[in-house]
Amino acid sequence: MSESVAGVTLLAFGNGAPDVMAAIAAAEGAHQGIDASSVVAQMLGSCLFVCTIVVVLVLRAAANQKVKVTRRFFIRDISFYVFTILYIEVALLVYEEVTLDVAFGFLVIYIIFVIVVIF
Repeated sequence: MSESVAGVTLLAFGNGAPDVMAAIAAAEGAHQGIDASSVVAQMLGSCLFVCTIVVVLVLRAAANQKVKVTRRFFIRDISFYVFTILYIEVALLVYEEVTLDVAFGFLVIYIIFVIVVIF
């Protein structure tokens, strides 16, 4: 298995599992008076944290080593990230909640992303 495929499948599941479980727990808590919008904010916040703080810390830790970022892959990943953020913003403006259709759309985006990475 190539590093790219492992990164978007196995590593993504391992890294994202706690966030998904927290989102499910928070969504179920929404029935008990917890604000459901905090679930979306938490997910976006954790993703921004990984894309900014974690990347900077990794690059600083590897300061003595040469780190090469392939421009094509970086642009591919950022493009999918920006598209997904726009997707959820539009979905929340239209539906005002995350419906089953919106969740299915996320699954489709992820499957397309994995296919693009593989090929």
